[in-house]
Amino acid sequence: MLHRQSRIGVGLARGAVVGVLLVAASGALAADGTPPERASRPASALAEAIKRLTEEARQAKAEKRLGRSRANFAKDFGREVPRGSLANKIRRRLHRDPFIDAYVRWQLTSFQPTLPQMSDREFERFLADLPRLLENPRADESLIASLGDVVRTGPLTERELTAMRRLLDDLAGRSSRARALNQPALAFRAWVERGLPAQGAAALQVALEQAAALVDAGWPVDRLKARIDERCRASAGVASFTDEQRRRVAQQAHRLAGRQRLLVTSARIEEETLAVNYGETAVYDFDVRRWVKLMRAPAE
Repeated sequence: MLHRQSRIGVGLARGAVVGVLLVAASGALAADGTPPERASRPASALAEAIKRLTEEARQAKAEKRLGRSRANFAKDFGREVPRGSLANKIRRRLHRDPFIDAYVRWQLTSFQPTLPQMSDREFERFLADLPRLLENPRADESLIASLGDVVRTGPLTERELTAMRRLLDDLAGRSSRARALNQPALAFRAWVERGLPAQGAAALQVALEQAAALVDAGWPVDRLKARIDERCRASAGVASFTDEQRRRVAQQAHRLAGRQRLLVTSARIEEETLAVNYGETAVYDFDVRRWVKLMRAPAE
């Protein structure tokens, strides 16, 4: 990361009673109110799991706090789900809200599914459907502009200092919460990665997609870029890594070149003046050229 510093109620109706009696005549209800012949259906169990996880995710988003620190919903749910159906579900977007989508798919991995076999193009579509990350508050353009304006004003009054300290404390809290709430999206990607070979096309494509997700949301990417270096080197001599796959991975990498976001790495009060350190999260042209060169087959 590059750095620059600036100073800167009603009883039951008759019909309802009849309905209850009819159900009772056909057998007791399951604990969740579902007739037993339906409660045991694996497909119904999967739908119920997704419904419950969606509600959990909504609550976590509203409270800005995860209720689970790891993927352990399956143990609490206590019912089996069809792994084949689950595998096909989990490879597709399950909710239009990226955080809810990430949370549901992350917790569904606790049922121990495996990704189905996919063609190269299907895998690329799968990657395109991975949930976006929450934005880094420190990369908010309006925040960066506002802090710059304050820096240029010079020394602050006591009232301005109090307001600025409150703003910086709020920024730190929002940044910490956003980072924590990105765990589902990142943990789901980590699960995908663990199910792939350590070298070759898929391993590189997953890493490159994550690099794009981090930069687009304004989060640091330097450590991941170092891992991509290592993975390119390890993939170069893999015989199953075909020329066509290398070409497609290179195309994906080239699409990342030039993506960058400015962010506030730190901000503090020094002698009644605001001082701000800025940094960039980016994938540069030279990063892409290096990766393409590193993953070339030895004969090239």
